[in-house]
Amino acid sequence: MDCCLLKPPRTEFPRETLLQEGPSPGDEIGFPQPYQDPRSIDDDNNFPLDGKDIASVSDEELLSAFLTAPRLHDYGAVTVSRVSKHHVVKGADVPEDPDVPEASLVEGHLILMDYIKGSTVDKTWQSLDTATKETVAQQVADTIDKMQSTALNHMPVGPIGRAQDAKFQGPWFTDYGAGPSDTLAEFEDWCNHKIDVGIMVKQLTPETRRFKFKDIVLTHQDLALRNLVLGEDMNV
Repeated sequence: MDCCLLKPPRTEFPRETLLQEGPSPGDEIGFPQPYQDPRSIDDDNNFPLDGKDIASVSDEELLSAFLTAPRLHDYGAVTVSRVSKHHVVKGADVPEDPDVPEASLVEGHLILMDYIKGSTVDKTWQSLDTATKETVAQQVADTIDKMQSTALNHMPVGPIGRAQDAKFQGPWFTDYGAGPSDTLAEFEDWCNHKIDVGIMVKQLTPETRRFKFKDIVLTHQDLALRNLVLGEDMNV
C-alpha cells in the first residue's frame, strides 16, 4: 500500500511538518546518526492507527498518522514513523526534475510496511559472538543470492510499480536521474554510453570492459547494518 502526496496549486507543504524537527544527531564525531523517538519502540505506546483495519485506511489517514506518529527512523530526507503496533510508514522526498514540470507537484511518497520487532544490526553487532555474526552474515548472503536468482525479465527495468515515465534515481545515475529504460537492452546501451564518456574524458582506459546484461533481477541497493533488523529469534 503506497501513495504519493500531491500539493494543491499555489500551496506548499511546510517542510517542518512533513519531516519533523528532532534532536540533531550531528554532534558525534564521524557520520551523523539517525534520530529515533524512544516511544517508537515502546509496545505500550498508543499509535495513531492501533485497532484499525489497515487495508481500509484512506491516504489522508495514512498521511496524518505518518506526520503525528513517533519516528522510528529519521535521517536526511527519509522518515519512518511507527503508525501502529504492527505497521510503519516510510516517507521520502521526490527529487525535482527540470525535465518533468509535474514533479514539482509531488511532495513525496509514502509506503506502508510491517513493523519487525528487534534491533538494527548496527546497534547489536559488537555484542554478538562470532557464531551469531556468522549466522547473520550467512542470512544476508542467502537473501542476496535469492534476490539475484529471481529473474524479472517479464517486467520493465527499474523499481517495481514505477510510473512509466519515472526516471531512475540513485548513486549510479546523474543528479537528475536517467532513463527510464523500458528494456534491458536500452539500459545496457545507457551504461555502455557512460563508459564511452569515461574513456573520452580519460577517466577510464580504452580497455575497460563493457556491460553485457543477461537478466533483470531483484536488488536492494542499500544493504547496510542500519537497514537490517535482527529479530528476537535472531533472524534478519
